[in-house]
Amino acid sequence: MGDKGSVEGGPNDQTPLHRAILWDDLDTTTVILGDRPELIYETDSYGRIPLHYAAAYCAPEVADRLLELDASTAQIQDDYLSTPAHLAAEGDRVGVLTKLFNRCPNSIDLLNKHQQNILHVAAQNGSVDVVKYITSLREKDDLINQPDKDGNTPLHLAVMNIHSRVVCALVLTRKLDIRAINKRQKTALHIAQGYKGMMTTTTSHFDVFQLNENNFENWRIKMKTLLDSKDAWEVIEKGYTVPEDESNLSVTQREYLSDARKKDKKALTLIYQAIDEKTFEMISCASTAKEAWELLEHSYTTVDKPFLPNDDDENDEKNKTNENQFIIDILKEVYANKNRNPEDILDRKKKAFKDIKDSQTRKELTGALMLMATLIATVTFAAAFTIPGGFNDENPHKGMVVLGRNAAFRTFIITNTTAMTLSMIAAVILITTPFQPDTKSRDDLLGGSALLLADALLAMGVAFVTALYAVLSEQLPLAIFVCCIGSISMAVAYFYYFYILAFVAAKELKFKLLTPMVAYLNKR
Repeated sequence: MGDKGSVEGGPNDQTPLHRAILWDDLDTTTVILGDRPELIYETDSYGRIPLHYAAAYCAPEVADRLLELDASTAQIQDDYLSTPAHLAAEGDRVGVLTKLFNRCPNSIDLLNKHQQNILHVAAQNGSVDVVKYITSLREKDDLINQPDKDGNTPLHLAVMNIHSRVVCALVLTRKLDIRAINKRQKTALHIAQGYKGMMTTTTSHFDVFQLNENNFENWRIKMKTLLDSKDAWEVIEKGYTVPEDESNLSVTQREYLSDARKKDKKALTLIYQAIDEKTFEMISCASTAKEAWELLEHSYTTVDKPFLPNDDDENDEKNKTNENQFIIDILKEVYANKNRNPEDILDRKKKAFKDIKDSQTRKELTGALMLMATLIATVTFAAAFTIPGGFNDENPHKGMVVLGRNAAFRTFIITNTTAMTLSMIAAVILITTPFQPDTKSRDDLLGGSALLLADALLAMGVAFVTALYAVLSEQLPLAIFVCCIGSISMAVAYFYYFYILAFVAAKELKFKLLTPMVAYLNKR
């Protein structure tokens, strides 16, 4: 290995090669590899070589270049015994994992400090693409039912973390032992049912202050207070050391190490609950709470505006409950051998989840249509009191509209009134839609209101064009030109609205009122 002291390091003893891969700088990485190829063996303070970084941060091209220099580096383990393959599995990096498997197949079989293979890690972190890739490798069938140090198989870990898609991928494999038990004598089904029982007796967990791009300083203070109240801050502040050979430890030392591990796991769990998916990917390579905390602090002190979207997770617990019930249903049917082909079960469960997605689509579509109805009603109402051409100021027709006998003006009055009426009817329908007892009624009302608004939009466009024509009729060339422009833009907007809305309604929600129109549009 190279002399680490001769290399200008960054945070956590990172070499320039570590940093270049971390920031996804392919050009700099190529230059460094050309000048200092020995840096591929250098480790940071956590024992991770550049290949670990390439695996964790999804850089398949860089990983392939590193493996070309020395494929055996794929078997190097960090201080937590994690190989690059473990980190790739944790982040669902199938591209990198494929490179590792092709260059060094034996690296896939190594275990981390929890005696977990890469399938354990993928199942635990919901990396469904990696799970599908590994289970497709016949030569790796022995990984499917392999227990970790707690006796948990990948299926146990997927159920514990409520990753239903991973459970689906695992039960489709013929080699899976659905009845496998861990050291607590629990099957995957027992664990899923235990979570359901916990949810029925506990209405909510303690609130964890959520991290976003603008509140890191406040988040750090509140999170530190929470961790301290849970007796878990010390393990982040001071960390703990895992000896290479635990068998030589005294009873007191073993108890201390066991307690430190429990506190570390608790702290890491609290941190994970306070961040979103994007942030989790950023710290997914962390194996301890101390490491995760340092990665967060480093990211916020070195990056001006890290991309950390603040998502709305108010329905997260409800979604977890639904997902857990989904897992229970699958495991029950497979466990009881009611269906020899698990795909039959998945088809029904996928339909149930599609219904949930459709419900969310209905909600969003209702809001959009209500906004449109309000805008059309407001605009047409205002237009009714700002009459084109104005009013007569002279007797005997004082107060009457000047263009009352103009055909274009009369068309404006009719279409403007029609647009306002249709939009108000649509608004009333949309208000009552959520209170309908069944899905079919809600779909029909939502589809009907969409059609009413489409007609209202057309009527409003006609009203606009005819109003312009009425006031510009004495300047015929200009009137015709303006009307043509208005008609073209109106036709494009109307067709786009009608076509897109019809497809959303008929293909996503199966609105019967709009399906014939979609068929007509398809023929054209």
